Amino acid sequence: MRREGPLNRIDLRCTGSGRRCCRRRRLGLDAAFEENQGVTAMKTEHAEWIERYLDRCGRNPRGRCSSATAEMIVVFPELTRVPGVIYYDGGWSSEHFWCVDYDGDIVDPTAAQFKNITHYAPWQPGDEVQVGRCMNCGVAIYEAVFALGGDIRRDHCSRECLEELLREFNANIDKQPREDGTNADA
Repeated sequence: MRREGPLNRIDLRCTGSGRRCCRRRRLGLDAAFEENQGVTAMKTEHAEWIERYLDRCGRNPRGRCSSATAEMIVVFPELTRVPGVIYYDGGWSSEHFWCVDYDGDIVDPTAAQFKNITHYAPWQPGDEVQVGRCMNCGVAIYEAVFALGGDIRRDHCSRECLEELLREFNANIDKQPREDGTNADA
């Protein structure tokens, strides 16, 4: 798979043959990721489930893509949950979860939180994802990961930030009152 263009479009053309030649074919992604296609037509039962889900969450699905897709694949086992990045409204992007059915249609229960989705790009091993936010300077921390899940969270962006954070933490510990009412540095 190669990456190209301003939307980091993934070329999902299969070089193999047959119905089960690759993971992309198994997930039914052939038609789903054409540039500017966005969400394709979905089955009525999927659309109805999404409407009921949006009613349950007060029509505000923001930040619920992981839980919504996890719920949806329990109800519809023919769907596959896909982690990745979506591009929307003028080149903005966001880490996101959606589902695809075997026909290649994207079924995104929380698409309503975005305006004008232009492209879905599934996560691939080695892609960079946000693994945390530095507790010292607040910068978002991104790393290339080869498996999602597990212990990939980070709380500092550099050794310098970690050392500064520990100095501040230790300085505050010394100022905490002891049980006898005196300070540790007294």
